[in-house]
Amino acid sequence: EQLPDPPPSPSLSPSAGIPTQTWIVLLSFCLILGLFFWLSQLDRPTLTIVHSFTDPLIDQIGDLGNALGEGVTLVLISLGIGAVGFWLNSPKWKFAGLYSFLAHGLSGLLTQTLKHSLGRPRPRLMDHARWEIGPTFESGLDSFPSGHTSASFSVATVLAFYFPGSRILWFGLAGFVTISRIIKGSHFPTDVLGGILLGI
Repeated sequence: EQLPDPPPSPSLSPSAGIPTQTWIVLLSFCLILGLFFWLSQLDRPTLTIVHSFTDPLIDQIGDLGNALGEGVTLVLISLGIGAVGFWLNSPKWKFAGLYSFLAHGLSGLLTQTLKHSLGRPRPRLMDHARWEIGPTFESGLDSFPSGHTSASFSVATVLAFYFPGSRILWFGLAGFVTISRIIKGSHFPTDVLGGILLGI
């Protein structure tokens, strides 16, 4: 009696027998590392250019983005969306409020852990302090990753999931916060890239 055919195996790379999903993850990781390396070459020149601008309008734009990315603002957004959910008796709005609040809290915990484990100097200290990677709670040695950015993107990701028709709005606002952190000279480009990846 002939035995049945074995079940199909997962999609494999023809060369090494490694699942395609693994190749995608490895390739994505390499691309992200490459992007970090490329951006790291722009960190100091970008801050030099930013600090050469003294237009009050740029400062006001930066202040607006900073305020939008503050923890209190993001908590109020989550609570407001949840409150609308209770008012409309809409599970979608309730869960959007709840999960954006939880995502914000989780990203904050991870961000603060990384910040104080890595100890990267803020841009204002770039000429006076070297980055000696290690745990620290010293003021100004908490640049990577950007907390405003990770919080904004964590909330934006949840809201984009629940309200996909408005995803451009959510990610646009989070991107505005990200740009503001660079405009204000609070973070290097690689800091905000780390915040984006962590938040998402």
